[in-house]
Amino acid sequence: MHIILLIFASVIAIKIWNYFLNKNDLVINFNPHKKIFINKLNSEQKDILARYSSYYRHLPSRLKLLYEDRVIKFIKEKQFVAKGDHTITDEKKLLIADSAIKLTFGLHKFLYEQFVEIIIFKDEFYSEFSNLKEKGETNPRGAIIFSWKDIVYGDIKEDDGINLGLHEFAHALMVQNIGYQGYDEEYFSNNICYFEDFYNNKEMIANVREHHLFREYAFTNKMEFFAICCEQFFEVPEKIKSGLPKLYKLLCVMLNQDPLVIYAKNEINN
Repeated sequence: MHIILLIFASVIAIKIWNYFLNKNDLVINFNPHKKIFINKLNSEQKDILARYSSYYRHLPSRLKLLYEDRVIKFIKEKQFVAKGDHTITDEKKLLIADSAIKLTFGLHKFLYEQFVEIIIFKDEFYSEFSNLKEKGETNPRGAIIFSWKDIVYGDIKEDDGINLGLHEFAHALMVQNIGYQGYDEEYFSNNICYFEDFYNNKEMIANVREHHLFREYAFTNKMEFFAICCEQFFEVPEKIKSGLPKLYKLLCVMLNQDPLVIYAKNEINN
């Protein structure tokens, strides 16, 4: 009997230790321990992600498994269409999936179900929606469109606050959560009102402008402001947290994650 109680107490102690050790990987109400990860990237796919994605490189091992599982599910769920003189490759699928999953990694619904097609042009393209040449576009009818050249630029230069993939997926995330098609992510939807309060507060926006961290296009409308917030949040989180702490905290809550926690853990582990 004493041995059984000792074993039971040891198991409980280990679970408590693991909880405190890992509880800040993602911040609020998400527990990746509950899942068995069936989908895993092969070594070549892992190398591609590690080469381009600082976020993936910094994840602890157990969260890498979750991340890879979600990346593969995203790729399987979407129809990738090449426009122009190029073909769809594993690299193209992985880099686009990386932007998508990075943004929703703290959320339970992560697949952007409203958007079925991922259309990739080699370079800038003419948009029938805006009647302009564009680098990216999010069409509420179910397609997200990218210039591949600009996807690569955003992933190679990860510290300039410009990332086309994050930008368009931020639009997609917001679009499907303010509509009525039944694609919304409850946790994220419940926090949109706080983002709107921030955006509609003239003093808050004036403070953002004064810090000169965002390009002027961010102040076009609420959707562009959120998209550029997301680019900055993942590419230069330390600048946003230092200069705009209220906005940084708001984004941590909305997306249920803190990039600086992930980066700090990696530095400690190294």
